[in-house]
This record gives sequence, structure tokens and C-alpha cells, in this order.
Amino acid sequence: MSKEILDHTGDSGGPAGPIGRTVLITGFILGALLLGSGYLIEALPFEGHWVSQLRVGAMLFLLWLLINTGLRTSEKLMKGLEVGWLFIAGMGIGLAGHLVQSLGFWAVAKYTGAMDTWMAGVGVSLLAPVLAVSLMVTTLTVITLRVKRKLVANGLRLLLFALLAFLIYYFM
Repeated sequence: MSKEILDHTGDSGGPAGPIGRTVLITGFILGALLLGSGYLIEALPFEGHWVSQLRVGAMLFLLWLLINTGLRTSEKLMKGLEVGWLFIAGMGIGLAGHLVQSLGFWAVAKYTGAMDTWMAGVGVSLLAPVLAVSLMVTTLTVITLRVKRKLVANGLRLLLFALLAFLIYYFM
């Protein structure tokens, strides 16, 4: 009998409860940190492309840190959690963080009455990059959590980065 990808036999009544709470809490923290880092970077005395590079770097670091932390927390809360739930949780954290950040930008713009130029692109236009980075971080974290042999894990990571480099080269 094979296990399904989302099966989990735990005593907590199913994985949706602890994972859902982890996704919501981590997503809220991610959104708040992304919102705060956006305003902090905007206040720095840098100009031009440095500001956008700092913003992207902060976004990538915070996505990596909080998705990795959320998935490790989910794994510790529910030992033997299926891989499908880890992918759902990782993508959910990225989506929840982006939604909280967008709502924060909207609330600030509504309160101040002025929409900053860098706030205009946060909504739907950044959803695809956030989800792509979330998928990449989730895949790397799942490889780290589930593949026990170090050589196989490193090979899978190398294969993933080679695929990413090929896709960037091919589509850019």
C-alpha cells in the first residue's frame, strides 16, 4: 500500500491545524518585515539602482529566512510530515507574506494620501517573483530536510541550480 502525498497520521487531527497556524504566523511576520525593510531602505541615502538592489536583496534574504524557518517549524511540530504539506506550507508562507506586505502598503497609502512610486509595483506584479522564489526556497529546504545522504542532496541542489540557470538563459 503506497502512501499518498498529503496523507498524515498524527494525533493532532490532521496537519492543516498546526501547518495553517505556522503559515499564518510566519507569513504575517514575513509581510511585516518586508514592509518595514522597504521603508527602511527607502530612507537610506542611496540613489539609483542601489535602492532597487538593496530592496531585492532584502526580499530574497527575508523570504529565505522565514520560509526555511516555517518549514523547519512545521517539520518539528509534526514529525514525518508528508512532502506535499511542506510544499503547501512554503508556498503559503510566501503568499501570505506578500499579501500582508501589499495590505500594509495600501493602508499606508490610504492613511497618508500619497502613493509612493515604489509602492505602485508591489501588488499583483510582484506576486509571480515572490511565488517563484518561495518555490525555490521550499524545494531547497525540503531537500535539506528529507534527503539524508549528503552527496545525493548536493547533487539535487546542483541539478536544481543548473535547471534554474538554463531557464534564465533560455527565457531572458
